[in-house]
This record gives sequence, C-alpha cells and structure tokens, in this order.
Amino acid sequence: MLDRGRRVNGVASERQWSGPVNRILLLPTGKRASIGGMSDYDRVKHLELISRAIERMDKGAQGMKALSPGALGVALVLLDRHVPAWLALSAAAIAVLIYWYLDAAYLGRERSFRALYEMVRKGELDDRPYFMEIGKLFAGKGIWKCMLSTVTLCIHGSILLLVAAAFVALSLFPGASHGP
Repeated sequence: MLDRGRRVNGVASERQWSGPVNRILLLPTGKRASIGGMSDYDRVKHLELISRAIERMDKGAQGMKALSPGALGVALVLLDRHVPAWLALSAAAIAVLIYWYLDAAYLGRERSFRALYEMVRKGELDDRPYFMEIGKLFAGKGIWKCMLSTVTLCIHGSILLLVAAAFVALSLFPGASHGP
C-alpha cells in the first residue's frame, strides 16, 4: 500500500511503502540510509526515540529535586527521636550532595540529548542512523557546570544552607534539639 507523506509545492516529499517485512523511506534528498537487516532510516522515529530519552532524563532530575527536601525532613524527624544532631544533619547533608550530583548528571544528559535532537532534526546525522551515543559527541558538557546552574544551585544549595544553619544552631544551643 502506498502512503504519501507531506506535500511540498503540490509534490509528495516522502513516499513510504509498508509491507509485511520491511519499510522503505525515500528522503527528499534522494538518500536512503539502511541498517543491515533492519528497516531503512526514519528520521521521525529517531526524533521520537531522542524525545523519550529527554523525558526520562527530565523525570530523573525532577525526582532528585524532590528527594533533596525529603532528606532535610528525615533529619528533622531523627532529631525529634533523639538521634545525635551531628549524625542526623551530616547524613542529610551527604544525601543532599548525592541528590545534587545526580540531578546535575541527569541535567547534563538531558542537555546532550537536546543537542543531539537538534542535530538529527537538521539532518546532520543522516549518515549515522539511530545514533544515540551522547558521550562521544558531547564529552565537553560537564556535571560540575550543571551543578552550578541556577535551578540546581537554588534548590540543593538552599537546602544545604538550611542543614548548615540547623547544625550551627544546634551547636550553639545543644539542649534545643530535645525540647523542654
């Protein structure tokens, strides 16, 4: 069955034939990229795969942002249960640092996938179909740079400041954590 793609100036720019075994996609440039025994290269499908990867990285980053305040909450509950302040607050600070690092790692990968998306959208990777290895293409984007981005710095940095303030307050007033 012949399925005509979008039309440019009244002429079909893409033609597809979907049979039971394979799929052929003729690009407007006349090029066909094939992958061994797989079906021919479909740029739209490649963009969908990259979009899903971007969504997964975003969800991971949001999860790390949600866990960071939870670490402070757990420290406050531990203080209420008479756990030593230095132990509860140190554990919270370590947890926040780990969540901050993981959040930055997700953010860096998300940015890399967004750059890969733009390259595929512009047709710069038609000779490398379904290319998804962002590590080789974008090795220069560092996690430390992402850790200092505005959002991650504000969220995780402010929670670390609260942990530090609680540590100082409980050091100056040692009996304050146990109540009357």
